Amino acid sequence: MKVLFVIPFLLISSGVFAQQTTVMLVDIMRINREHKAEATYYFENNWKLFRDEAIKWGVITGYQFYETDDDGQLEFILITEFKDEEQFGNVEANFEPILKQLRPNGPVMLNDVKPAAFRETISTKKATVVARRSSLLR
Repeated sequence: MKVLFVIPFLLISSGVFAQQTTVMLVDIMRINREHKAEATYYFENNWKLFRDEAIKWGVITGYQFYETDDDGQLEFILITEFKDEEQFGNVEANFEPILKQLRPNGPVMLNDVKPAAFRETISTKKATVVARRSSLLR
């Protein structure tokens, strides 16, 4: 009799307490050193701005912006975090109204230098979190 009670309980509780799979979008951008100021301005005043608003709208759960420079190549690593596959799958539809609201005339630039002159996309990948621990995470 105990088994008949335990099995349904486990099936129900596993569905209720199952963890969602966090999905990350990881972009690696090579930055032209001559135009680092333009690149930094562009990502802080567009990419970061859009993600701050996306968090408010609940369409992403977070983001990270890293700079690496240890192998002679200046690169920015841009990570956008989604709560699950569904949120990730709707990224373009969810970001479209945010971009239109915040930058209806397109991204703002530091000067006349265009993005193609200061950045090159090295890699764009979807990643799922297998394990994560940080004393910085709340």
